[in-house]
Amino acid sequence: MDQSEYRRFIEALALADGQPGKTYAAMENLAREIVGAKIFSIMTADTTRKLSQRVHSSHPAIYPVGGTKTYGENAWSETTLNRRQIFVVNTIEDMSRTHSDHEQILSLGCQALISIPVVIDGSVVGVLNCLDERDHYTPDRVRQAELLKLPGALCLMLHTRQV
Repeated sequence: MDQSEYRRFIEALALADGQPGKTYAAMENLAREIVGAKIFSIMTADTTRKLSQRVHSSHPAIYPVGGTKTYGENAWSETTLNRRQIFVVNTIEDMSRTHSDHEQILSLGCQALISIPVVIDGSVVGVLNCLDERDHYTPDRVRQAELLKLPGALCLMLHTRQV
């Protein structure tokens, strides 16, 4: 891994000065470098109310910041929110079982999804979502995704300071 995006993330975090958007953009660049993502978002997770809110989006016209959505019980929520593990699908057929917006995702040229839970003090507080082309998230990329958990936690800690 090239360390330049990691250094940029650390610099953005240090200079956030009440503006988490700079850190979120650096997080997006770091995720693109480590696992790849045509589409990237950071979502908060309220596991009690089963509600997520988007705090960063690489495509705000389609997936606006501030947008909320509820989630039901399915393989995505079981893996990501309950077991606190990375969720991966590499085909649109598999994604259709867990994401109602799969047709829109396909129209944007994506068929693969990796959702990385962000855990702080034993609780899932958010999820990093990366979408890319079919079969993009190989076992090696899934292992590399573990490197995004700590930077993701720092981003969401910064977000909670701003709310």
